[in-house]
Amino acid sequence: MKYSALLSPPSDNLSLPDNARLLTAEKIMRITPDNIVALTVYLQNYYAEDPYLRSAAYYATTGRLGLWVYRGSSSIIIFCRHPNVPGKHLVFPPVPHSGTAQHYDDMVAFIQDHAAMLGDYQFFRFSDEQARTLIETLSLKDSRFTWTIVPEMVLDTRYPSHIVSTLDLIDPAIPALRYFRRRAKRINAEDVALFTLDDPQAPRMAEEIFKRWGITESDYASYLINLSSRTLGTQGFCLTHQNIPSAVALWDVTGGIANALVTISDTEIPGMSAYLYQMIGQQLAQRGIEFMCLGGSEEEGLDFFKRKLNPVKSIDLVSIQVTKRAARPVTQDKIAA
Repeated sequence: MKYSALLSPPSDNLSLPDNARLLTAEKIMRITPDNIVALTVYLQNYYAEDPYLRSAAYYATTGRLGLWVYRGSSSIIIFCRHPNVPGKHLVFPPVPHSGTAQHYDDMVAFIQDHAAMLGDYQFFRFSDEQARTLIETLSLKDSRFTWTIVPEMVLDTRYPSHIVSTLDLIDPAIPALRYFRRRAKRINAEDVALFTLDDPQAPRMAEEIFKRWGITESDYASYLINLSSRTLGTQGFCLTHQNIPSAVALWDVTGGIANALVTISDTEIPGMSAYLYQMIGQQLAQRGIEFMCLGGSEEEGLDFFKRKLNPVKSIDLVSIQVTKRAARPVTQDKIAA
């Protein structure tokens, strides 16, 4: 199957699932582990080129310090506290109640009504086309701010979001993956054991790996492990190498595409990173999932590694910086008048 075959948008006549109507009960609703299932169901009807924008697990982890939904007339707008910058909020592209149209009038209403509540904020994970359309719409209707497309410097959209073929990851004949396979072969498979996420030992193994990496309970990976057993539908596994927990992978599946949410391996073990991705490819291919979104990267080195996995598609994403216009000085003529 070609990746493009999974990108056919749904009908514009889709109806909102009954168990997702909870999201439209209030104008602004905080998303918690107790109600996130409604967001999961709601996003099933959403078409987006960026697969992460269909993943409730992605929103939950990015918004682990606070996640909300604003109900517009024809869409919802998801926003959260910035996970790395205190006092700042991230606002994601609008998610329509049905079909594919982007409803920027709802975004205008949201900003006009709630800019004071947001304080310092930025628009996040927009395509360049989406960003330009939103800026044009906002500029016509709200003169209090200026909006500028900027490259992301803190979060994972600093570098493109890459999508890879799971079948390619396990195919020994793909020339572009020769280096990747050579790295993976440094691991002796007999030294490795795999424990799926539903194994009682897996959470303890994951916590041990997180601790080794200095990941605390407030970090996204640990937060996701705690949520995954509830309603997010996440899947994954832990790997031990010579009986020592050495790698963990978590993902969810939206629209037939897996979203890599956590991929952590012991860098002290040569080849373990490549072996981890090879095992992810194997597990997903066995489930009939042919493509996986790796997300973007905060650092050039990580982006370089992901490009070595032979992406079938790369998605450039931008942020929009919001700046309040300076008040115009009162002239002497106006004072005299």
